[in-house]
Order: sequence, then structure tokens, then C-alpha cells
Amino acid sequence: MSGSAGARQYDPLGLNDFATYLNEARISAGLTQTQLAAAAGLTPSYLSFIENRKKPPPSDDVCRRLAQALELRPEALLERAHLERAPKELRARVLDLTSSLNREQSTVRSFLAGLLSPF
Repeated sequence: MSGSAGARQYDPLGLNDFATYLNEARISAGLTQTQLAAAAGLTPSYLSFIENRKKPPPSDDVCRRLAQALELRPEALLERAHLERAPKELRARVLDLTSSLNREQSTVRSFLAGLLSPF
């Protein structure tokens, strides 16, 4: 498959955990676990363990291979993997800031829509 040149954007809020995100991205790409595992050079059982949270998010190298096979930006998987490896307090703070940012963006969009709408 083609690296990140035509990378799809997925989960714009960025709030899904690694396993959920990977599973939904795989299904969205129309791939089985066996197909994705083969494309990323993994075993189907290892991929299943990751998706079912029996294993933690994989190494950065594996995240990049999965992203390439799914035609996603590598950061889409790397950011989630790094966040899940971070200390609990840091994870909570990042998620709180993400939620705050999303609320602010929504407010700005509403404000701009009001300015741009005809009277």
C-alpha cells in the first residue's frame, strides 16, 4: 500500500485509545486482522492481542508499519501509543487539554459561522 502520501484522516477528536483506534481503522480500511498483520509484518495473534488490550501499544517501528498498511499518518498511531505509555497524571492532563481545545474550537466555529451568515 502507499505510505502516508494519501493518508486518511481518522478520529479527528483524537480521543480513542490505541486498541479502539487501531480496530476501527482496520475495519474502515476493509482489512481483516490476518490481512493487516501480513501487510505490517506481524502475526495475526499479536495483532489480535493488541486490539483486545492483552498487549500494550507496540513499538514505534510497529506503529509506523501498521500506519503504512492502513494508509494513515504515522502520528495517528504514534501519538496514541505514546500517550498510553505516559504516566497516568500526564495522560489525564493531555486528555483534559484536548477536551478543552475541542470546546474552544467549537466556540470559534460557531462565532465565525455567525459572522459569515447573511443577516
